[in-house]
Amino acid sequence: MYGKAIGDSIAWSDRAEGEPRTRRFEIPGCQERCPSCGSDIEGFVLVQFDGDLITGYREATEEDMESFDW
Repeated sequence: MYGKAIGDSIAWSDRAEGEPRTRRFEIPGCQERCPSCGSDIEGFVLVQFDGDLITGYREATEEDMESFDW
C-alpha cells in the first residue's frame, strides 16, 4: 500500500481470491517512516479499513499478531 494514507481508498486486485470486504477489518502491515511527521514505528501495525477506505492504524500487540492465520 505504498503511497496510501488515512482517507484513501484501495483498489482490490482482480487476482485476489474471494470478494472485497464491505465491513470494518484490520490487516497487519509495516509502517514506513512518514516524510511529513517523522513517525517511525518499529514492528507491525494494524491498518484499519471500512470496506475499501483506510480509516486508521494502530500498533499491533503480540496477541494481535498471533491471531492472524499466516
